Amino acid sequence: MLVVSATAFWSFRTINNKYNDILTALGIPPSMAKDNVFRSFLGGYFSQPSNPAYKTYPAGKRAAAVQQLGMFVKSYLMSAEFQKKYEENYEMSKPRAPKTVEERINEIITGYKDDLKKSEERLKKAPDNLKSIYEESIVQYKKRIAIYEDKNHPEHAKYMKILQNGYEGELRYYQSRIDELDKKYPKDIKVFIKMRLEEFLRISADVDFDAELVQQGKLKKFVNPEYERKHPNWKYCFRAGRETIEAARKFADQWLKEM
Repeated sequence: MLVVSATAFWSFRTINNKYNDILTALGIPPSMAKDNVFRSFLGGYFSQPSNPAYKTYPAGKRAAAVQQLGMFVKSYLMSAEFQKKYEENYEMSKPRAPKTVEERINEIITGYKDDLKKSEERLKKAPDNLKSIYEESIVQYKKRIAIYEDKNHPEHAKYMKILQNGYEGELRYYQSRIDELDKKYPKDIKVFIKMRLEEFLRISADVDFDAELVQQGKLKKFVNPEYERKHPNWKYCFRAGRETIEAARKFADQWLKEM
């Protein structure tokens, strides 16, 4: 594992230095580039720095730039650094597991005992006309504690069943959320990367780069209303242009073949 991690880190550092020129040309610091890649892949949307340099990058050179950036992205996604952040994101996204029946019982008993203690203390200071109220509350708290503590209590089994049914229902819901999370963020990073690459290829497959636009106020919109209803990432691909997207699709397709 140490050898693999060290190799991945060395590879990323080498690529980072090798393609530092393209990042400099685009006005993107390496740390920002990594952050954009991380947020793009984790969020499933194009996270990009607000820098006009990449918009004015010379036509005819964009395919080569995409190839260089693709190698930067590929190296980062396969690095130990990304692996660590990916795992941390998974853990932060996990829902809280439901409390066990035992934990709930202890919590309930502790609560009743705290209330019992408070009632006993208030009884000592209460005027005669209020003492009966606190005395009754003390009796009730002791009964409730006995239900949960005494397994031979006639109502113990009923209350345990209620707690068990509640726990099982919450556990099923918890597991369903974990299953959804595992689909969204598979534990195998290669599976996750493959999922994102396939998603990009699917969305960018039918981009009409010759689509007509019309000015509407400060914005330009598609003449074809169907295009206006397209996914935002489809529109990002359109704005990126044919040269850029074709190069990106070629890189993604080759990367998938290697996986």
